[in-house]
Amino acid sequence: MLGTGSAICSPSVIASPDLSGRSNPGGGAIKIATHPAGARNDMTEKCGKMKKLRLSSKARKAFRGGSRGFSMLEVVIAIALLGIIAVSVLSALQTAALAFISADRRATSESIARSQMEWVKTSPYIDYSQELSEPEREPDFYDNIAIQSGGGDYTLDTKAEPIDPSNHQPYDGEGGVFDNDDGIQLITVTVSYEGRVVVTLKDYKRESG
Repeated sequence: MLGTGSAICSPSVIASPDLSGRSNPGGGAIKIATHPAGARNDMTEKCGKMKKLRLSSKARKAFRGGSRGFSMLEVVIAIALLGIIAVSVLSALQTAALAFISADRRATSESIARSQMEWVKTSPYIDYSQELSEPEREPDFYDNIAIQSGGGDYTLDTKAEPIDPSNHQPYDGEGGVFDNDDGIQLITVTVSYEGRVVVTLKDYKRESG
């Protein structure tokens, strides 16, 4: 079935019965009627205008109302997904940063502890049992090295305990004074950061000679 545009733009040749041909016994003759040249030009111009109108309406529909935009639900879902991804990435970065800081603190603490242990082992031997004969004298302790940690809040504690050779356990003592000292001590070096113990290092020191 042809539409309105097709009917207007159809060829300008129309078949109509010839009512004047009554002498023909076979019926009315067919007369071909054609439109004048001016009428055909007018119809051609009308067809061209209607085609342009149809094309223009299709173009407007394609650029304005034909392409469906994002709905509010789709926008909310997209924002939620981006938020979840951002939180996951930030959490991973924070975990990596904390792990790096913890590893750096431990490495620094281990370096401090090894330096202190080396300092104690190369220092002159302190006989803690001799303090018993001089109760008015304050007991000696091995000095701590100066900590250069780049401004970190590191603390260092060094403890020396004379060892009983019979059972390999420290002698009883209090306040740095022990019952006996047979020339071998257990040195314990503890490094803390902001009050929390990070590294504890133990080794033995023997009296030379």
